[in-house]
Amino acid sequence: MPQDSYKVNLLPPGLQREGIIDVHRLIRLIALTLSLAFLLGGYGYFLFSFWGAKNELAAVRQELTALRPVLSRVEDVREKRIAAEAAYQEYSTLLDRHQTWAGLLSDLFHDLNTIAPVDLWLLELEIYPDPEASGEESEKKEGRGKPDQFARANSISIKGSSRTVSSVGVFIKNLNRLPYLQNVALKKIAALDDAFNFEITAGLKER
Repeated sequence: MPQDSYKVNLLPPGLQREGIIDVHRLIRLIALTLSLAFLLGGYGYFLFSFWGAKNELAAVRQELTALRPVLSRVEDVREKRIAAEAAYQEYSTLLDRHQTWAGLLSDLFHDLNTIAPVDLWLLELEIYPDPEASGEESEKKEGRGKPDQFARANSISIKGSSRTVSSVGVFIKNLNRLPYLQNVALKKIAALDDAFNFEITAGLKER
């Protein structure tokens, strides 16, 4: 019969490691390995993202450089369009006022010839914009108004001569009856040897 055999380990207890696993040390080693792998992976992802973003930024800059002339042309076209619209608006305003004044002057000349007494004759007729009559003067003093190069004419000055003062009064009364005049007033009158020179002012109503 075979005899039983025994294996005797004669090493000191501190060196007897055969068949013994240090679980805690193994766990620490695995955790350290995983942490290191995670850090290296994160750093690699960061580098990859950084270089990708850098390349994308460079591509965007190249596109912007290529588009700069196009954007400049678009801006020029926009400015020209704005200028053209402003010019068209001014032209339309002037055209409308020209048509309005053409009709007004035609009516005014006809009416003046009709209502003037026989011994009264006209010497000068002036139509002009009056800031005080339109309220623009007060706005300028308050700093809210700007001068308008296309300001609407809203006042009229009539200068003439008459044989008698009563004819001037009749003429003023007739002017007050015209539908497009308001605030008719005698500004001044001066006696000459055989006539009276006068100046009459009035406001023009909007038509």
